[in-house]
Amino acid sequence: MNIYIPTCNSRIYLIEALIYSLKKYWYDFENTKFTVVGYNSPKFDLPKNVMFESLGDDDTVENWAIDLKTYFDSIDDDYFVYMNDDAAIVDTMDIELFNLFLNIIEQNDNSKLGRICLTQDISNNSHSVIGEYGDFSLIQLNQDAQYRLSTQFSIWNREYLTKYMTENMTPWQFELQDTAKNDGWNILGTKNKYCLDFYHLWRIGGMSSTWNVGTHSGKDLSTVTEDYNFISSVLDKSDG
Repeated sequence: MNIYIPTCNSRIYLIEALIYSLKKYWYDFENTKFTVVGYNSPKFDLPKNVMFESLGDDDTVENWAIDLKTYFDSIDDDYFVYMNDDAAIVDTMDIELFNLFLNIIEQNDNSKLGRICLTQDISNNSHSVIGEYGDFSLIQLNQDAQYRLSTQFSIWNREYLTKYMTENMTPWQFELQDTAKNDGWNILGTKNKYCLDFYHLWRIGGMSSTWNVGTHSGKDLSTVTEDYNFISSVLDKSDG
């Protein structure tokens, strides 16, 4: 499954930290295709399986959604993984969970499967258990839940993602759309066990004050010296 990482000129330097973590923790990294979708090319080298696609001239954040809609409308993938540029994954991903999600997509006869969350995110919102797997549950976000459109690491149905991408819309406005409630699309995830966790390196206004703490696990980045040193060096490249 292809993976897309949208970015912009001011934050593209963060991609280096994300790619570092993917090389170390993403299953079968070298045989997976990653595409960075941005404006100007990065100033650091990309691995051979990481492509860069330009959206043209750097744009304002208010055009985030429409720029990405234009791009995603041009690709063939029915489903793909969406990753944020300001996150680095914490530890080895759970490949068994990821394969379960791929099987669900392959066996899905319902075209209304909109998103499968790879993190703990949707278990924090109102949901229903739809399957038990021993040490974890497969869950479905309720139709009236908040953040049905969360941009955290997820497998997206391209039609569903672009359905809610319109003009004059920032990522934060995208996530808060009430029109996604009761839309009949299914949002899946897990409870008690998750595919991955991440460090949230950047927030509105600058570097996150908790950039070195796993978002869901609370893992302290400093416990892995090589990761801490590399990611710290990337953050030091910030202009702000």
